[in-house]
Amino acid sequence: MSRPDATRRKSASRFALELILAIAVIVVAVYLLLLSDLNRVLRYRLDRLHSKGIPTNWAEVIPQPIPDEDNAAILYDRAFKLLTLARQERETLRTIFPADYRPSQGMAPNQAGNVDLKEVAQIIARNRPALDLLRQAAAKPKCRFPANWNERPYEVTLFPHYSPMFACARLLSAEAFVAAGQGDMNQFIDCYHTMLRIADHASSDLATASFAVASRTDMMVLASIHCGIQTLDLDPATCRALFDELQTIDLGPALRRAATGEGCIVFWVFGEVAKRPEEIQAVFTYSGDKEGAALSQRLPARFCLGPLGKLVRLREEIAYAERFERAMALAARPYRETAAAWRAAQDQQARLPPYYLVSRLAASFLSLVRNRDNTIAFRNAMQVALALKAYRAERGAYPDSLDALRGAGWTLPDDPFSGKPFGYRRLGPGFILYSWGEDLDDDGGRSVWPRNPTNRTDGDIVWSFPK
Repeated sequence: MSRPDATRRKSASRFALELILAIAVIVVAVYLLLLSDLNRVLRYRLDRLHSKGIPTNWAEVIPQPIPDEDNAAILYDRAFKLLTLARQERETLRTIFPADYRPSQGMAPNQAGNVDLKEVAQIIARNRPALDLLRQAAAKPKCRFPANWNERPYEVTLFPHYSPMFACARLLSAEAFVAAGQGDMNQFIDCYHTMLRIADHASSDLATASFAVASRTDMMVLASIHCGIQTLDLDPATCRALFDELQTIDLGPALRRAATGEGCIVFWVFGEVAKRPEEIQAVFTYSGDKEGAALSQRLPARFCLGPLGKLVRLREEIAYAERFERAMALAARPYRETAAAWRAAQDQQARLPPYYLVSRLAASFLSLVRNRDNTIAFRNAMQVALALKAYRAERGAYPDSLDALRGAGWTLPDDPFSGKPFGYRRLGPGFILYSWGEDLDDDGGRSVWPRNPTNRTDGDIVWSFPK
């Protein structure tokens, strides 16, 4: 090979190397520039959340310890260990207020479930020690079950006490039901007070599951009130006291607490994925998201979770911060005002890129909002029913319209799904109340139950009081 050829080859090799280095420098520079820009946008988004009082750091929301003498969890734990509910006994209790029990069926719960009151009374008697402890626990000011709050927050939310806590609430609802059937007003009201406190304690955790337990317990409290209104002869003073106390059922703070905890967990995962990407697989396994678990095995997803996927993860975290801010703002308002915005948010969620894995951890805040507003509708309807019962006790008959109650000094709550007074109609010796329901439409008291298979929200939520 001649010297000029060797020189040319050497020059070409040097040029190629320099070109590769130059491209590498440009790629790194562009990468760092994009990284800096995305970090800036993310800081802006997180600062916006902080400016609105919404934490994004798990360390900010870790609850403070509670002294043992004030902590209801210690007594709850002892009560759980004393529970003796066989599977068949749990099924018996479910027949009182079953999961699909609807006041719109126009019957008392025992008529709907054909409950054997003697058998229920025996179950209650066998669990009297647990019930006594429940009452002591409910009297405590605060509740915090033990957990390692500093490690893997998504595991912390897998509280084992949720199931027995709800079982205890169901047992109390059975006791209230039996007390109402026996005309024992004091026992009925005592059970009612205890269930209210259990719901309040259940909502104190930073998890959407705690909100679900609290809302289901509150609905059980309200179903008990519905039963008591129909079974017991409530005097006007008792109606007024129950009316006022129902106002204490407020799932708004619990929803915000659960949603904030959920958001902090998702942001924690974003921060941890670079340190230990194997955690993401564990999170998907926990969440039961089979699609997500499969996605996390695919090459694009594995790339996004690895060191080179930092830009993708930042873009996803920014997108999640935007959606989280919007969801928190929507969740603070009634569903009737935000239904269209929620539908748009759901459409946007459905269009997420398949490699956006962490965002899939986020719970559906819309379901929390619907639970809250359904509970508010039930609570408000029971308040109106109590006012109607008091009116009849004082004047001998139900009024022809709810305006008469306002004239008698009652300040009635509205239907949360319409923002207007509940529908009311006298029916024989009794009456019905109805809410517009989730379709946000006045169907004249046509019940949403049984559900329309093509439109599961078509119809009103109807509460029937035969007498």
